[in-house]
Amino acid sequence: MDRCQILYYAEKFDSATECATDIVADPENTTANELLYQIYSSAGLHEKAVEKFVENLSNSKSEVHRSLADRFRQAYAAGGIPMFRQKQIEFYRDVDVSHYKLARVFAETGDVPSAIAALGDAIKTRDFDVVYYAPDPAFHAIRTGARRSSIEGLPLK
Repeated sequence: MDRCQILYYAEKFDSATECATDIVADPENTTANELLYQIYSSAGLHEKAVEKFVENLSNSKSEVHRSLADRFRQAYAAGGIPMFRQKQIEFYRDVDVSHYKLARVFAETGDVPSAIAALGDAIKTRDFDVVYYAPDPAFHAIRTGARRSSIEGLPLK
């Protein structure tokens, strides 16, 4: 699993996909399945990313998550990745609150101000996933952009 994450953070998406695919045979391995979703998403493999996201929700122990899974598939079918991302924003804001994951979705949509605001909230609430900010390819444009200095408490590189 660590090797797969390293490949992902190095933006070697083909190798990371191959590595992660080998370890996700167990649908209960939520960490590996989440990583595979992130790899697909960052590699621009939107259809695979959506399917992995929906699969992860469908296999969730949370009845609420399972009940929402098809809505993401329907959103993607109706409006492509922009509508899918909007559903994710609503999900991470209202249902499975994660400021870091919300920031990640905003970053993937190119909404830098909202991503920065969500990262600030993630720091304030001590969201554990903030430790992944520095190497996460989804935040590359923010880390290297002109606004990077406005994120108090985060590394600039």
